Amino acid sequence: MLRKVFERIFFMAIYFLLCFNHARAQDDDRNEANDLGNENVLLSKTVDTTGAISKFGANRLFFVSSVFELGEMPGPQVYGSQTNWWSSSLSFGFRMKLKLFYWNSFIVDGTYRYDRFSLQQHTPKLAPLGTMSHERERISLHNASLLFCDRINFKKRGNVLGNWIDLGVYNDWVLRSSNVFVDRHYDSNSMTGYDYKTKTKIVGLPYIEVLNYGLTVRMGSEDFVVFARWRMNSLLNYSSPNNRDLPKLTIGFEVCASWE
Repeated sequence: MLRKVFERIFFMAIYFLLCFNHARAQDDDRNEANDLGNENVLLSKTVDTTGAISKFGANRLFFVSSVFELGEMPGPQVYGSQTNWWSSSLSFGFRMKLKLFYWNSFIVDGTYRYDRFSLQQHTPKLAPLGTMSHERERISLHNASLLFCDRINFKKRGNVLGNWIDLGVYNDWVLRSSNVFVDRHYDSNSMTGYDYKTKTKIVGLPYIEVLNYGLTVRMGSEDFVVFARWRMNSLLNYSSPNNRDLPKLTIGFEVCASWE
């Protein structure tokens, strides 16, 4: 009799122990699920298991990137329209690439460009530029530019831009032109003071060509580029025996950023 009682107590203890362990395991699973739900996901990526190769990429069929360009306009200098060495060009826009062969691509650039010609004042200025000397003077142009290039890659590569050279033509449309000059005055009778400055801005210059065109060459390694640009036509639409013009050559560098 006593043995049967101990057997019942023993089996009941085992039963309650198994039930307790099962309930505890369920609680642990529930807490772990809650913890995972409260965590911040650091990286989530959908893996393509179809095996299809994307048509968009640095060495795929299509590719688009942003481009930032900084250039300097050293010359050549023409008598009567000399400029300072710090005359500069700044542009930004987008670049589209269409791959034709593994070594060849077609490039289209659409950019906004700001050209700033700093005019020398210690040398004579001739028409159509104003002949008076100022403390400083500049001609500013705001351009919408479209460029077409043939790109040649030097060797086979993976899905990267690699090393390349561009040969192309461009066309500029001058959206806005201005001539800005600063003069310094000395006048003891002036209410503004004995020594003062005035700034004059003339907008819509009639002697600036609205449409301009030229050639460009670029050499690049991945996203860093050096370039040279040569304007073929005269920027000043004014006939003179000396064929006066503002500098035609621009040299500088570019930095690109992928849209991937």
